[in-house]
Amino acid sequence: MIRKKVFLGLLLLSSCMVAQKGLEDGSTKEIVVDESHAHREKKEVKTEGKKTTSVEKKEKVKKENSTQKVEKVGDKKKATKKKPKDQVVTPQDVITVVENPRVLHNKIVLRIPSAATDGAKDIVITERMLHTKSLEGRTRSKAEVIFEYCVYDKAVNGYHMTPSRHEAEEHIESLKTQYGLGQKDIEKLFRESGMTYEEGVEQLVMFYTNRAFTSNLLSSKVLVTEQEIKKYHQEHPEVVPTSYKIEKAFVEKDSAPQEAIENLRKYGLGQDNLMWQPAYWIAEEDLVESKKFITKMHEGVVKVVDSDDKWEVVRLHKKVEQHTKPLTERYREITEKLQQEKFQEKFDQFKKDLLKEYNVVEVA
Repeated sequence: MIRKKVFLGLLLLSSCMVAQKGLEDGSTKEIVVDESHAHREKKEVKTEGKKTTSVEKKEKVKKENSTQKVEKVGDKKKATKKKPKDQVVTPQDVITVVENPRVLHNKIVLRIPSAATDGAKDIVITERMLHTKSLEGRTRSKAEVIFEYCVYDKAVNGYHMTPSRHEAEEHIESLKTQYGLGQKDIEKLFRESGMTYEEGVEQLVMFYTNRAFTSNLLSSKVLVTEQEIKKYHQEHPEVVPTSYKIEKAFVEKDSAPQEAIENLRKYGLGQDNLMWQPAYWIAEEDLVESKKFITKMHEGVVKVVDSDDKWEVVRLHKKVEQHTKPLTERYREITEKLQQEKFQEKFDQFKKDLLKEYNVVEVA
């Protein structure tokens, strides 16, 4: 289940470039408004002192319309002329008219020059990316989004880690198997977080890449010593309350003779013939008032309780008095807790240092 923790992945890095690419591959349209209108005036045109015939009038109108069409085509070509490659794409260019209704906010809002290595591409974050939820359905802050992309940039461009789809696809297949989901169900889950299926897969790719990077980078710094474990055990003792291991059986009143019940109650006779439910432990502090009698029972003894149309039979298997849990039973738990605390401390420092390396530029 730990491996199923999901986060944003690789394709959001490429999806941040969709906004720019759209200007080149035609995913946006420019609306051209032609304000020229032909206004025809009804008048007589004289040629050599004579009025033009109706045929001549038609020919003239034809020529005028033809000239206007040529002008319109010329105007349109000028209006739709592509931007030079070296021209900076502005946020206003990105949000002209989007053909795909899913892409609602492709306005570039942040540009972060890579601090991992010279020559690496800038990190570009769009408004839509900031509003995309995590795969857990949680709304993320701007700071979280920025940090995720900076870690990914450092991992891929600084430490030359190779992103792989394998773990992401493996995760999706495990979800399908465990919860009986189909491909359409998975796509729906991604859509609910504001992503396409491909974007969701690549968010997982980013998560696994970032996790592997931070784990490898910080794991050597979170070693826990024997002395630290013993010290924690002494300073934070775990007290186990008095507990009882009991089991229950139920007997229908109209199916059991009163004599048999009395023998069971007084002498415990016939208890081995009952259908006992699985035994379980219960702490003394968790016993309800009607079951407090268990605290006075001896091991192996049964107690018959009147319960509506049935007899409830309780048998005490074992009683364990209140005690302090020994280190041998807590060793692994304490080790993991101290490792987690150290990792979090190192991770917070890593995050603070990493963000100092990156200069986040707000795009107006």
